[in-house]
Amino acid sequence: MSTLAVQKPLPQRRKSAFRTDFADAPRWEELARAKGIRLPRWATACTPGAMENWLRRLDIHVTRYYEWSGTKALREFRANNPDWPLAAWVGLLLEKKEEGKL
Repeated sequence: MSTLAVQKPLPQRRKSAFRTDFADAPRWEELARAKGIRLPRWATACTPGAMENWLRRLDIHVTRYYEWSGTKALREFRANNPDWPLAAWVGLLLEKKEEGKL
């Protein structure tokens, strides 16, 4: 006589509040690999501190970023793009740096 154990369903993972449907994501991954870096997790928020760290890591001066973006503070990007994860922002920087715009 066998008894089947009743299993509880696994808890559902909470869906990220950030977009993941970026058409350029494969290109960003390729650019990151070419630089020998990994993009941040897609669930990581664009905080000013994280953005500063990535600008430094990519050797982009913050004033150059402000000139290119037309902003005066890093927090403006998140305010204007609340559903963008840090990975997408970093990917965008990699893309613009490759194009010579940053």
